[in-house]
Amino acid sequence: MLKTVEGFYRDGQIQLSELPQDISNTQVLVTFLDPDKIDPVKLC
Repeated sequence: MLKTVEGFYRDGQIQLSELPQDISNTQVLVTFLDPDKIDPVKLC
């Protein structure tokens, strides 16, 4: 199962906007987006 959760990277820490449900210990992949190319309207 794949699940995408929005978050922010600051000062070496990743902060998730929400806690993933029904997920305990698992491997993750982190993708860093270019903030100049993000349309906030499309994220909603």
